[in-house]
Amino acid sequence: MSPGDRFDWLGEVLADADVSIPGKVVAALLAVMVNGETGEAHPGREYIAEHTGLSSGAVWNGLRSLESRGHLKRTSTRGRTCCA
Repeated sequence: MSPGDRFDWLGEVLADADVSIPGKVVAALLAVMVNGETGEAHPGREYIAEHTGLSSGAVWNGLRSLESRGHLKRTSTRGRTCCA
């Protein structure tokens, strides 16, 4: 995912009125963290919470909001979430 692609994606998320505010905050962090070659990011929920100021529960809800709206695909392994 090129830098332009990640910010196009973030623009789509921000424009989606049905994505929660925590979802938009999480998306902003993921857009910065995404690997340009794989299009994936692998932060844990605790990392996201620490770097966004959101509670762990708000991060969880934000991830679910992004996934339910089709902006994110998650796979969880050992407490870490892969987002593509």
